Amino acid sequence: MPVAVALDLVHVVAMGTWVGGLVLFGVLALRRVADEDVGAIGAAFSRVATVAMVALTVTGLGQSYRQLGGLSAITSTTYGRLLVVKVLLVAGMVAAGATNRAAIRRADAGAAGGRDLRVRLGRGLGIEVGLVVGVRALTSLLVNTVPGREQVAAPFAQQMTSQDYTLSITIDPAGRTGNEVHLYFNGPGPGSPPPQVEDATLQLSDPEKGVTGVVVPLERGGPNHFLAYDLAFPFPGRWSLAVTARFGEFTSVPFDTAVQIR
Repeated sequence: MPVAVALDLVHVVAMGTWVGGLVLFGVLALRRVADEDVGAIGAAFSRVATVAMVALTVTGLGQSYRQLGGLSAITSTTYGRLLVVKVLLVAGMVAAGATNRAAIRRADAGAAGGRDLRVRLGRGLGIEVGLVVGVRALTSLLVNTVPGREQVAAPFAQQMTSQDYTLSITIDPAGRTGNEVHLYFNGPGPGSPPPQVEDATLQLSDPEKGVTGVVVPLERGGPNHFLAYDLAFPFPGRWSLAVTARFGEFTSVPFDTAVQIR
């Protein structure tokens, strides 16, 4: 993971540079230097902060791409929603910094400087520091939150045995909507040729929410294959799947499992 390590390293260094510069500028430039020197020190810090901001943006985008795994995770996962809040706070930091830079340029151009500039920069830095605290808090939450790529829907596949018959079931992508379901039956016993399945049914249930017996219409895909297209689940959660297959006139075999829908 050399790329991931490099992104993390540059991101941490850039954030440290920005935050450390804010503290240093606030303590020294706004409290311990003459009024006429505030603009020059602020301009120097502004150049460093701009470079740090660009590095933060580039590495932040790279980290977000790695951790989200897809645009759908932005709104469908806790990680994605926390990341949106963090991005808004960082945007506020950038806006506050831009306001400070504009004040420095106006002072360099002959507008009000000195004491007035010190007061304006002090207010702007106070806002930036407050936003930095928020960003750090969000970062702590994100570090302890399951990444979006691990929360988004992943295909479900399972094989189960009942009365010497085997059922292989897949649900792709195992999300709320647009699922494709495949049921493949084999047996009885290992090494047997694919059986002729007379009929198969699939029912969905979520007992915790009081939903039971939702029948899924199945289409025949072959002698031992049934499928369903565009299956939608009413809400996310752990859904029970009850499959019943009829082999011949008198043999009815049940299969039961569960799938986590995100």
